Amino acid sequence: MHKIKNIITIFGLKFLILLFINQLILKGLLYYGIFNNLIFPLFSYLGISTSTIQIYSTFMYLPWTLKPITGLIVDTTIILFYKKIFWQWFSCLIGICSTLIFFTNNYNIILLIFSFVLLNSFIAILDLICESKYSEIMRLNPESGSSIIMYNSLCQQIGAFMGMIIIGPLMDNNNYFVIFLIIGISTFISIYPNVANWINENKNNEIFGLNEIIFRNKGLIILPIYLGLCSLAYFWISYCPYLILQLCFFVVMFLLFIALTYFYLDKTIANVITYIILVNVLWLNFDYQLQYFYTNSDVINGYDLNYTFYVTICNLVFFVSSITATIVYQKMWGNITFRKKLLVIQILNVLPFTVDIILLTFTSTFINYIYVVKLLLILKQIIKCTTAFYSISLTTLYSKLCDKKIETIMISLFAGVFNLSIMFSTWLSDQYYNVYLQYIGNEQTFKNFNLIIILLGIILPIITVIY
Repeated sequence: MHKIKNIITIFGLKFLILLFINQLILKGLLYYGIFNNLIFPLFSYLGISTSTIQIYSTFMYLPWTLKPITGLIVDTTIILFYKKIFWQWFSCLIGICSTLIFFTNNYNIILLIFSFVLLNSFIAILDLICESKYSEIMRLNPESGSSIIMYNSLCQQIGAFMGMIIIGPLMDNNNYFVIFLIIGISTFISIYPNVANWINENKNNEIFGLNEIIFRNKGLIILPIYLGLCSLAYFWISYCPYLILQLCFFVVMFLLFIALTYFYLDKTIANVITYIILVNVLWLNFDYQLQYFYTNSDVINGYDLNYTFYVTICNLVFFVSSITATIVYQKMWGNITFRKKLLVIQILNVLPFTVDIILLTFTSTFINYIYVVKLLLILKQIIKCTTAFYSISLTTLYSKLCDKKIETIMISLFAGVFNLSIMFSTWLSDQYYNVYLQYIGNEQTFKNFNLIIILLGIILPIITVIY
């Protein structure tokens, strides 16, 4: 009880409520719970191929990879006496526009994509502003760090859990209008706290102005702009028919960015950014392919599970295990160094994929025992709780590395690197799948899947020790 009162005193009740709304309803419910699980089934329902969905999703995720440019703009500009509030107003306007398009698009593909881009922009800007605000307060009150990050994480997980409970049955019945209605209601609930200065930002002396601190370090301007341009280039290069040119572009892009971070930023920050890129890129993301294999009835030798089980029930189990992991992290991992935490996490992250290896290797055996398949997939969700450790560790590390009065731009830089490297990992896994994993007609097998998982289980801990 004393700790709760202390957090309220440090952060303020209104800001904690604002954080609750933005993290639980927007980032948790809408982004993690609904958007991340909706894209594949919705566009499949509209007759779009898996590879095209991959390209569309890249474009729809752009607001998250453009966070560095967003952070640069928010931190450098003073508009109507404030740095953050104006952008909260602007993002709320974007959110209203996205909701209106959802209800008037009549399943037009282009309008749907545009509305999802606006929705992600709305959520990403507000998420960035909240993160920078609590990082600013954390720096002044270091003892509050683990508590506010745990609160933030729990809000996201509860929201994601709510979204996953709702979305599975609705997708099984193709009831997308109700999903759009939930998006609209959630958007309007979040409007008032964000336009009423519940972030408690102090008024500046200037009506319009610039943050001079940022201009003293050219890297704080060059790196976000470079990363934002890379995000846009990433989308366009995805259409290039020559895979080797795409790969060369991505490799040069990241190598140049890493070189610039060591040139302009402190070595510790540059090491963290390099670590994020290496780990996220190498940890190949087969989520779309695995979801297709487990749920699509067209796959020969597939398991044909419904979305109610694969999305709702599995994620319910993941939610409970993540909550438990978050509490364990708070109680037991508080005094362990970041390097040791990340080393243990990278070793544990291999374990969930052992379930996929078993189910993919022995499909002909398990196809007659669906209840065993379901039990193993539930076990996988329990083991996946280690991803909560990874998220909390990185968020805490970001906040500690942010300098005074440039919290927004630093948080956005870390987030942009994280998101762009995840997108590249998704592209890389897609190409790896197409080249090395067999796909014959509608028969989908995952030859060499176990080999890549074993290799990553060895490589990623080594990278953690080095950095």
